[in-house]
Amino acid sequence: MKRHVSSYFLKQYTPRVLVLSHWLEALSIMTSSGNEQRENCEELTSDVSSLATSCERPPESENAGDGVSRTTNGNEILHQDEEKPLSKNAQKKLLKMERYKALKMQRKAFEKSKKHEDTERKRKEWESKLSSLSAEEQESALREQKEKRHARQAKSIDRKSRLRQAMENGQNLVIDLEFCDRMKPNELASLVQQVMYSYSANAKAAVPARLSLTGCNGEILDHLKKMSGFENWLLHKEEQSYLEVFKDRKQDLVYLTADSNHVVEKLEDSKIYIIGGLVDRNRWKGLTLEKAKNQGISTAKLPISEHISLTSSAVCI
Repeated sequence: MKRHVSSYFLKQYTPRVLVLSHWLEALSIMTSSGNEQRENCEELTSDVSSLATSCERPPESENAGDGVSRTTNGNEILHQDEEKPLSKNAQKKLLKMERYKALKMQRKAFEKSKKHEDTERKRKEWESKLSSLSAEEQESALREQKEKRHARQAKSIDRKSRLRQAMENGQNLVIDLEFCDRMKPNELASLVQQVMYSYSANAKAAVPARLSLTGCNGEILDHLKKMSGFENWLLHKEEQSYLEVFKDRKQDLVYLTADSNHVVEKLEDSKIYIIGGLVDRNRWKGLTLEKAKNQGISTAKLPISEHISLTSSAVCI
């Protein structure tokens, strides 16, 4: 069975940057109303560079106690009590990173405070509204509020039920998280946000996909664990590569990359579509295509350029 790629969702792609949630919305083939509003993904764009310092250790030595060290073969080397000072450029990068972290903490504190204030405001408005009603009207308002709460709970239960079913037999969709060593700290943070938005988009889809995170280990896993509720996400979290997870179905693997020459017009249930979890501001162009070729798996791209006009090159992330 094949599903058509809806042109509606292709038109929703941001012209400048194609984020993971847009890929996911196209692949999920949502059948909900075309008038449904979707929130735009806010992407962290702070240009913070990683600061990597290393210190070469001298050969195994013995401290002679006279300001020098002697190696095991008797050669004397100078004993360095202090590390090499950072360069001006490195100091600037370090200060920039510290400012970024401080601003992030301030923003979180502000958002938490604002959320608390909004909750208190709504509670007072509700109490004020009730106090102005008659006993009969109060009973009716409380009953209406209870019905709304039950409706939200039922919607949440239905959503989780569809996600559990998709985990068993849904359209396979993989996010490849094996590019962490090629991303800067701000790009890694952006990727984590996009993974969250992708999961949210999939959860809201009328026909959710069987979503898998492969290569989910190390630094990226540490970042994801900081996301509220990540442990309860209804998807497959795999430490291994997709090649190992689907080792018996290598012929069904299809890596989606904008650099591919093959355009996929229909999604096949038997195929396993892979999205590269890479935010690189177009620094690593062609990386996902090269990876797929080296692994001997198929590649394809969505017909994005046929439906929207891009002011910059199409980037598969």
